This record gives sequence, structure tokens and C-alpha cells, in this order.
Amino acid sequence: MRNSPYCVIAVKTIILSIFGLSTLPFWAVVVQFIDSVTGFSSGQGYHSASQRYIFESPLIYILVVLCINVVAGIAFLAYAHYKEKKGGSI
Repeated sequence: MRNSPYCVIAVKTIILSIFGLSTLPFWAVVVQFIDSVTGFSSGQGYHSASQRYIFESPLIYILVVLCINVVAGIAFLAYAHYKEKKGGSI
């Protein structure tokens, strides 16, 4: 399992996705600032709490993709570990 380049890619994907998830509050503040400067308010109007922007468009799509990356990477590593225990190769 350790020699497989796919496992290295899976670990890098997990690390980068977790980093991306940790920066979402910063991006929510940026989106809130852009919305306040341009006067744009999608749907329900201007939100005063920047944390609401994480669960609103467009950041919700980024959140979903990053969560899928983490889950897929962990699933692949679990599958590779299971496959190694059974004696096969990936």
C-alpha cells in the first residue's frame, strides 16, 4: 500500500481538501465583502453573518466537492488497506 502512487495521491487529496475546508470561513468573509460592495444579494438578501455564506451559493458547491474528496480519499485508502491484507495488489 505504501508503494502505490495512488495512495500518495489520495493522501495529498485528503490533506488539500481539509485545508480547503478550513479556509471556507475566510472565503465567506470575502464573498460577504464583495456582496456588500457591489450591492448584489442573491435570493434572500444581504446576510449579516458571514458564516451563513458557507451554506449558500456558491460556497456550498465548494463545500460539497471538498467533502466528497475527503470521503473518496478515505474510502480508497481503506480499500487499498483491505486489498493489501487479502494479499492482492491495487
